[in-house]
Amino acid sequence: MIGSFWIITAASGLAILLLSALAVWAHHGAAEPALTESEVRAQLALEYPQDAVSPILIDQPAKTALCRAGQNARLVMRLGDYCVVRSLPWDAVAA
Repeated sequence: MIGSFWIITAASGLAILLLSALAVWAHHGAAEPALTESEVRAQLALEYPQDAVSPILIDQPAKTALCRAGQNARLVMRLGDYCVVRSLPWDAVAA
């Protein structure tokens, strides 16, 4: 009876260890691709086809881009394999 307790405890500990290792391994996936100016322009044309944008500013790790479209700022962010486009007043960004 006591021997089976230790066997079950050891098997449970091993299962937890293996599942934890699998979670760590799965978390270290492929790196996110960097934003390019052509990709940013394509996303902006898709979301806001009526806007003519100013030159695009892309940050150093190439995860975020900013441009001006009239009185609004357009922010393009890389989230995983997808891009998210947001709009906010230019005065809020420039402040």
